[in-house]
Amino acid sequence: MVMKTIGLAVCLALSVQQASARGFCNVDHYGEEEKDKEARDTVAEAAASFYSGAGRVMHMLASFERNEMEELQASVKTAEAYFRESASFYKKAADQFADQKLENLDSEIVWAMSARPDFAGWQAVVAEADQGGPATLLAGCGDKANDLAEASVRFASEVSESPRTESFSRLLRSLSAAFDYGRVVSAVFAAAGGERPQ
Repeated sequence: MVMKTIGLAVCLALSVQQASARGFCNVDHYGEEEKDKEARDTVAEAAASFYSGAGRVMHMLASFERNEMEELQASVKTAEAYFRESASFYKKAADQFADQKLENLDSEIVWAMSARPDFAGWQAVVAEADQGGPATLLAGCGDKANDLAEASVRFASEVSESPRTESFSRLLRSLSAAFDYGRVVSAVFAAAGGERPQ
């Protein structure tokens, strides 16, 4: 029952965060219309792959609840592939945005547009933007995708032997950390592109 409750909570959190983030590590409003179109398209592919991986994580949890361990193992392979693909796209996008900067960011605007995050690291993301620019942020998005690939594989390995609460907690922490980071990154790019909170 506890595991089912955890799985439901994650599904709800995932759907809410997707809706409020305007895309995981999204750059829709940033850059020049034509010059940066290819880079924005790359980020869109990266985000789509990330969401596909997150969807397979949900499928993994559902398979576990149904005691469908073969299906769980199949799902983790797909999830890992999607997350690795996402990381690769983010690395490519980081290279495409390598020469650009993000300056004079208003941290209060970023805070408001990232759904008023309460996690301690949101200011660190803004500092990354100021110091390293778009390439640093997008590389960070790729790191989060890779972290989730590893967390998914570890989870599947652990629960197939002896399911423990810690296994679920580690996976959910990685998922939450990725979305927390990604929605602030989206807000940074939106703020830099001129969008303002209502």
